[in-house]
Amino acid sequence: MIEVIQNLFRTGREDFFNDPLCKKDRNHWVKTHIGQVVSVVSHIQWCEQTEIAIEAMGSDDPDPDALYNCYQSNLKALAELTALVTKNITDIQRKIVVALITQDVHGRDIVDKLQRENVESKNNFLW
Repeated sequence: MIEVIQNLFRTGREDFFNDPLCKKDRNHWVKTHIGQVVSVVSHIQWCEQTEIAIEAMGSDDPDPDALYNCYQSNLKALAELTALVTKNITDIQRKIVVALITQDVHGRDIVDKLQRENVESKNNFLW
C-alpha cells in the first residue's frame, strides 16, 4: 500500500513538472489526479515557487518584483480554478477543485503578506 501511494505522488509530481499538457494546463492536471496528490503536489510547487521568489528578492542582484510576480501567478492560478469549478466536472473533481481553491487562497494571502513586508530571506519569521 505504501508503494502504491508513493507511486501516485511520484507520478503526480512528475506529470506536474514534466508532462507538456499538464505544464501548460494545470486544470488538466487537477482533473487527472486524485485529490490528495493534487493537494500535496500543489503545495510543494507553491512552496518552491515562493522560496525562489524570496531568494530573488534578497540575492546579490535582487529582483524587487519577484514576490509581486509570484503573487500575480497565484492570482492567475486561482482565476483558472474558479473558471474550472463552473464547468461540467464530476462531483469528486468539484470537491478537489474547491479544496485546491481554499489552499491557493491561503497561499495567495501569505505571498501578499510577504510582499507587503518586503521579505528577502527564507529565514524571515514570516516565511
